[in-house]
Amino acid sequence: MQWKENRSLLNCSVELQRARSHAAEGREQPEHQAAIQGRIVRTDRQHIWVEITTAASEEDLRGTDVHVALYDSDGGTGSFAARVLEQSDQGSRQMLALQYPAVIESSDQRQHPRADARISASLYHISTKGVLRPFKERRRNLAAVIRDLNETGTQILTTAELPSEARVVVDFSFRGVRFQEPADVMWSRFASGHFLYGLRFSQPNFVLQDMLRAQSVSTGEDNPPDRRA
Repeated sequence: MQWKENRSLLNCSVELQRARSHAAEGREQPEHQAAIQGRIVRTDRQHIWVEITTAASEEDLRGTDVHVALYDSDGGTGSFAARVLEQSDQGSRQMLALQYPAVIESSDQRQHPRADARISASLYHISTKGVLRPFKERRRNLAAVIRDLNETGTQILTTAELPSEARVVVDFSFRGVRFQEPADVMWSRFASGHFLYGLRFSQPNFVLQDMLRAQSVSTGEDNPPDRRA
């Protein structure tokens, strides 16, 4: 499935990884490479400009083929392959100019079974940029409400401000079953004193997936709000 033309790429979150190659101009490639995270700040017919939100890369990426995972603020996902054409530092920001791809594949989360409901949840901020927080801070309960729940992630509303690249655990009950799901913050919006976060689960939970799929085929059945104390 292709990314719909009328869906904007601007402000989408992205993860970039060097494309695998059997022969990368005679250079050895490491087995595991950390993904570079960023957001799309500008596009035209030939380029996609990405502002890097992780630590700036000291490596010259120009001419490198990369695989790009794409996440929009409505829960949609996609991916494409591209070549890095330019790399520049603009003050405290690092920018990459990617060659505009011929095709952007869509793996839209909105195609997955989902629950639109207000589900009470607890949020625990575990780490930031891979650095574990102190034990007492990891145990701090942040009240939240799940606005949208699907197989691969959730949208969650809270008054707590989380940094980019935060890893959290979402504690909630869905149809009588308790879940404690590790997730990564992919995007955020602020309005009326609350933060809305798009979270991507770090690993699949097959019990949750089966429950969402079962609900999706039950005609006329809505998910009742969780009324935990």
